[in-house]
Amino acid sequence: AYSDLDMLLYYARVPPDATIAKAPREVGAERYQGTPWSDESGESDERGYSERYSVDDIECQIGHMSVGSFDREIRRVVVDLEVNEEPLKIMSGLFEGLPLFGNQLIERWRREAVYTPALQRATIEKRWKFFPWWYFEEKLRARDATVWRYEVLVRSAYNIVGVLAAVNRLYFSTLEFKRASAFLSRLEVAPPNLAARLDGRATTVCADYVAAGARIHVIDGVLYVLSRTDKIFPPSIAPGVMDKLA
Repeated sequence: AYSDLDMLLYYARVPPDATIAKAPREVGAERYQGTPWSDESGESDERGYSERYSVDDIECQIGHMSVGSFDREIRRVVVDLEVNEEPLKIMSGLFEGLPLFGNQLIERWRREAVYTPALQRATIEKRWKFFPWWYFEEKLRARDATVWRYEVLVRSAYNIVGVLAAVNRLYFSTLEFKRASAFLSRLEVAPPNLAARLDGRATTVCADYVAAGARIHVIDGVLYVLSRTDKIFPPSIAPGVMDKLA
């Protein structure tokens, strides 16, 4: 069973808004919202359109995009190394989505969007940020910083997953990260029982044993990655992190 419908349609050039809106009306769509957008490339096919509506109580989110615009999206990530959450989310959708029509085009895009060593390095550099909670925990525990402590723990979890995803050359984005267990099960290089341990960390937050959870999970996750991928990490990053963990 599916809770909603997410679908992307690609065109040589996206049709006018009014033309796109006809199909939802014909199937009795309710609560229709349409949003035009542009990739701001200045190209003639830069325009896109997003729809959100409900049919028989099923939430539908439909994106309309030009082929040229998606070509440029791939170049932003793979060539320009823009490792921001939105383009990374788009790339993850390219590999996780199910093609309904136009398989050859999708396969071409997947070949062009393959996770390169340069992209891997850029992503690890972006994700390699771990607040040294194990050093400051006692001081901050007495300073009424509960919300910040929780935030640090969540960011640490995202960064561990992000680094591991890059090591495994899988696209990952913190934007609306769902189906976590299924994604984590695809990581061939990862600490054992990673999904259960991240869930345990959430339990740790609720129980307010944040310091112990952060220390155990962040350190063993980081050390595991370092021990398995010493040739992947940029030299400017790994030694500094190891100094903090010493």
